[in-house]
Amino acid sequence: MAQTIIPPIRTSLMTKNGVPFSTENGDIQTAREWWLYWNRLGDQANLSSLQATEGLHGDRPVPDNMPDGAIYVESDRGVIYQLQSGDWVYVAGIMYGTISPDQRPTDLGANDGGFAFTATDTLASDTGRTFAWSGTAWIETSQVLYGTHANRPLPAAAPARCLYAEADRGPLYQNQLGKWVYIAGTMWGTISPDQRPTDLGMFDAGFTFRTNVAPAREFIWSGTAWIEVTQVTGALNLTHPNVVTKVDTTTGQIVEGGITDQSAANSDRLHITAAGNVRIGAPVADAALDVAGTIRSSGFSDPASGAGVEVAYYLGDGYILAYDRSAGTYHPLHINGSITILPSGNVGIGTGGPGSKLSVVGLPTSSAGLSSGDIWRDSAAANVLKIVP
Repeated sequence: MAQTIIPPIRTSLMTKNGVPFSTENGDIQTAREWWLYWNRLGDQANLSSLQATEGLHGDRPVPDNMPDGAIYVESDRGVIYQLQSGDWVYVAGIMYGTISPDQRPTDLGANDGGFAFTATDTLASDTGRTFAWSGTAWIETSQVLYGTHANRPLPAAAPARCLYAEADRGPLYQNQLGKWVYIAGTMWGTISPDQRPTDLGMFDAGFTFRTNVAPAREFIWSGTAWIEVTQVTGALNLTHPNVVTKVDTTTGQIVEGGITDQSAANSDRLHITAAGNVRIGAPVADAALDVAGTIRSSGFSDPASGAGVEVAYYLGDGYILAYDRSAGTYHPLHINGSITILPSGNVGIGTGGPGSKLSVVGLPTSSAGLSSGDIWRDSAAANVLKIVP
């Protein structure tokens, strides 16, 4: 509190500037008291100079030595205080300094509430950050924060509704009700290897990812999974190191495509034609399936319905079936146009309707030109079958 100023009881002649008369009738002690009185009275009356002073924070006057309403400008910190009811109270101004090292004052208290600090660091993630002293702690008031995804602060440590720009990923988040919520921006990367983030959740819904290799593909995080939203219009041949795709000129649907084995010399190893034919390693796909290479079946499963030829491998045995799953019936199996196996087990060679377990039509009637082990029918000996020795 400012002290009440009481004039001296004794009087003496003296000048206003405080220099007393030193004559025989002057009272030097009383003159000094009057000099102090006039100067302290002037401190309260001279608003243009004596109530507004400037200096370092460490030189700020003791409240008892200044009147209420006095202003003090801290030239080293850049802030203004006013003496209110005997206490210096922060009223305005901003202090500038670095966060690393941290130059924010550590000697603030309840009367410093609102003290503003702005960071001047050269590091992009810190420069321009703003803070306010709450009366008990520093509170960040920055409207836009910047840094890597890993360095994004906890929502409780960031101002409400402030923005955070992820420098490494590209998207922009906002602190909404204590949660970082994705609001805009695109991350660029590759699918092979897959650089799409795996740490996203429900508040990342809408997160956009685009590939930076041709063809450009676009994905959006639904909140639980990645959804491809690549737009295709008109006649396009999309190319990729491992995929070649032809798109219908009207519907935009994929009508033909191929997959490579990541080798330019062996490109388009699997191809689906516009007619729906598939070729694997083959130059053309004239049949529903053209394969240049060995076909192997290493398992067995029972189709629920339908009819056709089935090739399977089960418990060490190989199976070839001409079977109608819907009707539960077997059908004749023809091999190479000359061998027929009936559902009854009869085998015909040279005939499609064997009447016995083995029927052979077309055996030679002479051994001429045959090789050792060949079978021929001797018509001169009642059609006895003979083996060439």
